[in-house]
Amino acid sequence: MVAREGVGAGCLRLRHSLHALPSLLFGFASGSCILVCSLAPRPCPSPLLPQAATVGGGTVYYVAHQDYAPYTHRRRMIDMRPADEAALGAREFDRLLASSRTLPPDAPASRLVTRVARRIAAVVPPGPTPLEWRFVVVAAPGVVNAACYPGGKVVVFSGLLDALPPGAEGEAELAAVLAHEVGHAVARHSAEKLSFANVLLLGRMVLFFLIDAGTLVDMLINVAASLPMSRAMEAEADYIGLHLMAAACYDPAAAARFFARLDAMAGARGVAPPAFLSTHPSDKRRVAKIEGWLPDVSGAYETGCARVSRDGLRGLDGALGRESGRGGGGWFR
Repeated sequence: MVAREGVGAGCLRLRHSLHALPSLLFGFASGSCILVCSLAPRPCPSPLLPQAATVGGGTVYYVAHQDYAPYTHRRRMIDMRPADEAALGAREFDRLLASSRTLPPDAPASRLVTRVARRIAAVVPPGPTPLEWRFVVVAAPGVVNAACYPGGKVVVFSGLLDALPPGAEGEAELAAVLAHEVGHAVARHSAEKLSFANVLLLGRMVLFFLIDAGTLVDMLINVAASLPMSRAMEAEADYIGLHLMAAACYDPAAAARFFARLDAMAGARGVAPPAFLSTHPSDKRRVAKIEGWLPDVSGAYETGCARVSRDGLRGLDGALGRESGRGGGGWFR
């Protein structure tokens, strides 16, 4: 489950950053200094002047765009306006719909995803800019995945639904997936990734002055910054998802069971890539993290959802079994 980004992000980054004119002017001055020092017939007054100017400009820019992630209160930088983020997500989402076969809204799988997704989205706290939620199911047997586009656009691939158990347990595990993807949107992870690219660009410029090897610089930035940031966002979306599940009266423990299921499926397929080269934490690590976080949300789930009776859950389980038309082994095939 990943937060997807689209092409054309560079133009959007330039446009949405124009409101921070002082920071951009400082960055422009830094870049000019680097250019002049590179082209001048005589060396710069100090060999470290270009690096210092770059770091200084980047620090001002970073501080000017401070933000805090919801739920975790993690400090980060976001320099992308919500309107630009939503426009980017809508464009990439429409591109996916044009190139994929989506299930109709009245298909059983679409009805299930819509029902669970609405229940999750209904408990999202109000933010500065309302998210325009859209949830679709893409016909992709064998693809056990889901994706979140900026601005509240979520895609579920049919292979994921096939991998879930039937009945209420399957719905709870689907809620874990959707709450995770909604968590990405709530935390604005796509905007954060695009903003973080500005920081990486400055780091890349500094490293190029210190290490005259482009491929090595790119590898260092990827392993030391890009991939750890991606894994941190995935873990944060898991944590936010647990809170959303509890608020929507879905058992948060189902998230641990879902990732344990994924881990078993991955083990059957073969060897996974090393953790430090992955965009996501390993499934085992996610299970351990989620189990450690459950005490943070179990109280809200147990007290706030006590009104949901076992008889009601059994009735829901039967209704879902009739809706799927299956007695077990998956939701919809």
